[in-house]
Amino acid sequence: MTAYPSAGREGGRVWNLDWFEWCCLAVLTGLSWTLVIYLFASGRTWTGGEGPVAVDQLQYVTWIREAGVHGLIGNRWDFAPDHRVFLHPGFLASGLIHRGLGLPIQWILLAWKSVALVATFFACLAWVRRLVDGVWARRAALFIGLFVVLPWSGLLKLFGIGNRIQAYVWGLHLDFPSGEIWTIQPLQGYPMTALSIALMVWVLLVWARPAEGLKWRRVGSLSVGALLVTWLQPWQGAELLLIIGSVEVWLRLRGSNKIDSRLILVFAAGALPAIYYALIGQFDDSWKLAAQANAPSSQALLVWPWWTIVATFGPLVIPAAFAFRLPTVDRGQLAARAWPIAAVAVYLLPLGTFPFHAAQGVMIPFAVLIVQGLTIARPKWLRPVPAWLAVSLLAFLSIPGTAHKLWSGIHQINTAAHA
Repeated sequence: MTAYPSAGREGGRVWNLDWFEWCCLAVLTGLSWTLVIYLFASGRTWTGGEGPVAVDQLQYVTWIREAGVHGLIGNRWDFAPDHRVFLHPGFLASGLIHRGLGLPIQWILLAWKSVALVATFFACLAWVRRLVDGVWARRAALFIGLFVVLPWSGLLKLFGIGNRIQAYVWGLHLDFPSGEIWTIQPLQGYPMTALSIALMVWVLLVWARPAEGLKWRRVGSLSVGALLVTWLQPWQGAELLLIIGSVEVWLRLRGSNKIDSRLILVFAAGALPAIYYALIGQFDDSWKLAAQANAPSSQALLVWPWWTIVATFGPLVIPAAFAFRLPTVDRGQLAARAWPIAAVAVYLLPLGTFPFHAAQGVMIPFAVLIVQGLTIARPKWLRPVPAWLAVSLLAFLSIPGTAHKLWSGIHQINTAAHA
């Protein structure tokens, strides 16, 4: 069993791309823009809604307009007097651009989409270059992190398994979790989610950077990053703090380091938006109602049965588990191991709403763990994976699922499943 370097190798400047990385960026761009291009090519009216659940983006359009005029966002779907309590940095910046420059809100969303696309790609690239050694190992990890999406719901529909109602319910149970962990899904209408995940990766890389002690400038960068991650997407903010906290405590218990007291500033910054969300959810009637509507008990069709969790995460967890065999005190490597565990913790915590979003972004750490688990951490009884088999598996775990996701989005556009 071979151990990896304690700090990993940076692999050159992150913007210096080789041919494979350029191809990945091109494919990622094409897949994230497919639904928008289809809308334009089919002569549809561009409203701002692009994803499989277009009503989400139409709500973002409303929020951006509200933020540009009032700063704070209120509930436009009741007859009560205006009461605005929602402050969001992404929507506020978008609203100010819309109001100041007169740019259409829909085009501002597309601009954020482009920013999120670039941020997602380079965050994933920097992550695998930092934690994985070897050219083809890194390429495999990059591919897994960006493109793998479990194909079970697509195969279910392709082979017509079950009657019409069974196929719908089973397909929904399988489609939802596979979409939540698919790195491309936030790039199809959820740019703030994608930016939060990319920022989370950046914060972890800055925190795990091999250096003696934390400088105040570094603490400031980490604090701002943690603040924005939680504010943009609180599930990922909670995971970020859990990852950093658990790794620091683990290293302290092993006697490998002393916890820097200045990290409390990072935790305070990351916790502030969570406290704010908790307060408005507790004291604002509209947010209370939203919490009830988004509680798992109100989402019967969306709740993940145990077999769905096994089918979705089993193929990822089994090879990734081997990576835990390697001893390490490197914060980056430990963060990759802690991330899926933190996602499970946030999913199970009886706090907040819609716990399913805790799974978003987990393909990024799984990519590293899977490659390590099947290469340098592979047990002796497990034979090396031949190149032809590795390529076949990656194709099976990406092409059918991606085709199904894109077909589903286009089908919902054509059938006007969402307004």
